[in-house]
Amino acid sequence: MPRVIKKKTKKKNTGVETEVADRLFGIKDRLKEKQKTIVSYGVAASAALVIIAAFIFYQYSESEKANRIEYEAYKVYYNEYQKQPMSNQDRYQKALDLFQQAYNRKKSARLLLYIASADMELGKYDDALKSLDQLTKNYAGDKDITPL
Repeated sequence: MPRVIKKKTKKKNTGVETEVADRLFGIKDRLKEKQKTIVSYGVAASAALVIIAAFIFYQYSESEKANRIEYEAYKVYYNEYQKQPMSNQDRYQKALDLFQQAYNRKKSARLLLYIASADMELGKYDDALKSLDQLTKNYAGDKDITPL
């Protein structure tokens, strides 16, 4: 009868396992030692993210407000969608005020052009020239508005 060959079982190498466990405990110990530093960096990073998000939201809301005011100014300037028609003097004065409010919130060459136009319609030629001068100085590179 054939004889069964005995298989020798290998002994586990416990040296490697203990070495890995020692390294893991070493990492845990270093994290506990530097926990205060890690927390402070985390708080600083999260505070920076909150500040950046708040700034972006503020810019977006200001831009939206400026766009709404600008749209209202266009409606008044062109006398569209108005419940009661206004006299030209009142209409241009109200449009000028709205255009200036929109320009104070969000600078734009187009708004300066409309401010100058409203000033001209009101007979304020010096103010219109100042607005146009500011337009050519600040927005010389704007190829859409400057040729006008």
